[in-house]
Amino acid sequence: MERGALMAPERTYRRWIGYDWFKLIIGVVLVLLMFWVRPGQSPTSAAAVPTVTSIPTTAPATVTGAAPTGTSMPTAPATVTVAAPTGTIVPSATVAVATSAPTPSPVATATPSPVATATPSPAATAVPLTISTPSDGQQLPVGPITIRGTGPAGAQIEIQDGDQVIGTLTIQDDQTWSMIYTPNGPGPASLAVRPKGGEQIGKPTQITIGTGVQAGCTTFALGCDAWVTRAGGLVLRMRAGPGTDQPISARLAFGTQLKLIEGPRIVNNLTWWRVATTNGREGWVNGDNLVLQPD
Repeated sequence: MERGALMAPERTYRRWIGYDWFKLIIGVVLVLLMFWVRPGQSPTSAAAVPTVTSIPTTAPATVTGAAPTGTSMPTAPATVTVAAPTGTIVPSATVAVATSAPTPSPVATATPSPVATATPSPAATAVPLTISTPSDGQQLPVGPITIRGTGPAGAQIEIQDGDQVIGTLTIQDDQTWSMIYTPNGPGPASLAVRPKGGEQIGKPTQITIGTGVQAGCTTFALGCDAWVTRAGGLVLRMRAGPGTDQPISARLAFGTQLKLIEGPRIVNNLTWWRVATTNGREGWVNGDNLVLQPD
């Protein structure tokens, strides 16, 4: 019995030793946890600002065990309270940081510079649109004839024989124009000029083709006879040379017979012939005032 009485306290002492080891292990684990989660350390993120949230204190961990018989252990159960470390930060949902869009800067607009306008130079005085050759009432041989005239430089014009347009051309820079026209046959012709698509300018020039032309001279040529036309009823000036700037040597009445001895020459847009009268006087006359038969 003495041996049996001693075995009971011995078993009680060994149970207490096992329970003590259990508490020691729990304490070591708690210490390690406290060093692992250090106060004041908080993970940060450059893209999101975490919200600081305190972990509520957990209920105290209670370890309850019966004290061994015959020991001086306190009868109250041992209570171990584990508190969350102060300052522990648990990141919550990512908080988007709103960034304001940059205010667009005003776009500079270039102020248009004034466009310099060239002042047009005064235009040269325009001459009227006329027919200068042949002259009104002139008789011409059958065949091609030359029609000349004046008008504003660069203008487009139409030449007519009666109601028929016989030519379209552009007036030259020297404000003159000319064309060669072959009438359909002998007889009268009515020549006129007008702006292209416009109305006829002035009175038509009436000429006669092939009627009463002298034999052997179908056109003005050297050796042929010519007469001063009666058209206009004015005398014809004979000059010392071709050109209106030459001095006047004589005045020939209409119907005066002449012999063509030199020419033609074009001066001042006029056709000039050197002629000789029946009494032997010589000089230069404007061929536009000559006909091949007396009229």
